Amino acid sequence: MTKFLMITGAGGFVGNNLINYFSKKKVIVYAYFNRKIEKNLKKNIIYVKKNLKNLRKINNNVDTIIHCAARTPPSVDQKKCYLNNLRIDENLINLVKKSKVKRIIFLSSMSVYGRNKKKIINEDSKPAKLDLYGKAKLITEGRLKELAFKYKKKVLIIRLPSVIGYKCHSTFLCRLGENIFTKEIHMYNYNSQFNACLHISNLCSIICSILKKESFSFDILNLFSLNPLKVQSIFKLFKKELNPSIKIIPVKSSKKNYLVKSINKKKYDFNLNSTLLNLKLYIRDLKFRQKVIQNR
Repeated sequence: MTKFLMITGAGGFVGNNLINYFSKKKVIVYAYFNRKIEKNLKKNIIYVKKNLKNLRKINNNVDTIIHCAARTPPSVDQKKCYLNNLRIDENLINLVKKSKVKRIIFLSSMSVYGRNKKKIINEDSKPAKLDLYGKAKLITEGRLKELAFKYKKKVLIIRLPSVIGYKCHSTFLCRLGENIFTKEIHMYNYNSQFNACLHISNLCSIICSILKKESFSFDILNLFSLNPLKVQSIFKLFKKELNPSIKIIPVKSSKKNYLVKSINKKKYDFNLNSTLLNLKLYIRDLKFRQKVIQNR
């Protein structure tokens, strides 16, 4: 297990949850952020307010980086998001080359597969019709591959599905969680099977498990949920648990869902939740959020 950990994007949903998770472990965490955040007061968390584009040096103590920092549309427009993410990633990689950092875990995205027409994708699947966000992720993956082979740094690229949990945002399931308390909601691809999600608690435990094993030199890993569910079953579950009176309107869509698999998972010793369990954990979070809103 690492002793000195750097987590970027400490103000974001994933980064903040990772910091809270590792605050309970025997590790010193340097938490890098660039916006107002609610800080964890545990003594092993050291907050550093810094725009990563302007970072000039990585602390000499840091042996492992979990790179979460990224702008996601629609928080900024696509082109700004693309350029911002590339600059952040490039600067960090250049600093890692000159540092004592041994390992970097890069949180990439399923967006690197683009609008893929395949029914099942794995780490060897080719990209198709990428948006700018996916392009930026894929470019950084290529630079990290060079970092691993040319500079002998250990690199693990984790391609994330929709990460769900309290205060998540931007993804299909997070938007569903935001809109489920309205009068009606549109449901796309209702007959498709779906497993491209992961609860934040499952993600945190997976990353911790991977750090304990130290088994990678360079690798790419898809994360997902086991036992896919039909989209219409997901909507029915949310309706039943959260808002029985909501009207669900099925809508035809040209964009199809694909199932996510992994050919590299067998190298690692961690457990993936089922799709149903991940959704039930998220529903628990949404019920808690509603209580908070009602008690204001």
